[in-house]
Amino acid sequence: MLAKILNMSSGRCWSSDTYNPVPGVIDGVPSSNNYKGGFGTALMTKVSGLLSLTVGVDIFASVLKLCKTFIIIVSKMKNEVGQ
Repeated sequence: MLAKILNMSSGRCWSSDTYNPVPGVIDGVPSSNNYKGGFGTALMTKVSGLLSLTVGVDIFASVLKLCKTFIIIVSKMKNEVGQ
């Protein structure tokens, strides 16, 4: 009810009418899926893995380290939700 009121007033914004963070307000958004990972999480893992294979260690050592850390984090997210 509050979201409907906000979205009909000057309080309307992207987070209230398109990507509401409160579960059950809008269907098909992460909050309504209990913030479980899905295709996006699997895709981030794949793309990050491919990126880490193409980055030169000598030139981009810090980028490679960041990428590997990102892969670890996203992989943990993916494993926690069983995706």
